[in-house]
Amino acid sequence: MTPKSAGASGAVNVTQSGTDAFQLFSFGGTVGTRPSAASGVANDPPILGEKRGSNGGAGGSAGVSSITLKDLEIDLSLGNNGKTDLSAVSFETSGGSGGDGDEAKNGFGFNKVFGGNGGNGASGGSPEITVSNLTATASAMSAPVIEVLGLGGNGGKGGRAVQSASSDRAQGGNGGRGADLTFTADGPLTITADTNAVGLFLSSRAGKGGIGGKGQADFPLSPGFGSKGGSGGRGGDEALTSSGAVTISTGGGIAIRAESIGGAGGGGATAVQV
Repeated sequence: MTPKSAGASGAVNVTQSGTDAFQLFSFGGTVGTRPSAASGVANDPPILGEKRGSNGGAGGSAGVSSITLKDLEIDLSLGNNGKTDLSAVSFETSGGSGGDGDEAKNGFGFNKVFGGNGGNGASGGSPEITVSNLTATASAMSAPVIEVLGLGGNGGKGGRAVQSASSDRAQGGNGGRGADLTFTADGPLTITADTNAVGLFLSSRAGKGGIGGKGQADFPLSPGFGSKGGSGGRGGDEALTSSGAVTISTGGGIAIRAESIGGAGGGGATAVQV
């Protein structure tokens, strides 16, 4: 994405109430859940064959996105809707989640049945935000005055496998890496809040691993295998630099908060024999 500049010669004043003053997004595509794999006698493989559900597709990455906010005065206040979870500037990138794996069934014979693996979540990308000569003021708000979020996509669920003879596991997809965030104050930056809200908040959060697929065998002596969940993603890197004066004043809140959080692993699935 080509960097875009908001501003003009001399500061532009933006007064907003009831909604975020600036909302900036970059989202990767999410794969929809596939329909179940065909089941029933007409679609069963030969008696000693195999049947596999289709794997879920991977989510799309948010890619590289950048924005420049220059020569702006933003004044955010409480609106008629009473919402306090608003920000003067909210910038979010999010990787797409992986698709769920197909379920696979077979009603007879000694076929081995495999559920489809869940697709992997995508990275939150590498967003870059640059501010210069920016003044942001928030009144009666609980949300950060300026927030930059980079989220990895979640892994898809593994598909269930059901068979009268033997069923095998389908792993959950892995969570996507959190975004690598870059925030640059290329000139004066002033942030003011009259509450204990955070002044500047950077958060890179990885996606969660998908849940493993359940294995079910309906024949008395046949094995059924559960599966492991997908791995959680890794939190991204963050860089905060300034070449000008930065002044942050809040009513008791944290001036700058930066966090990088890894994703939780997906739960394993049970094996059931009926």
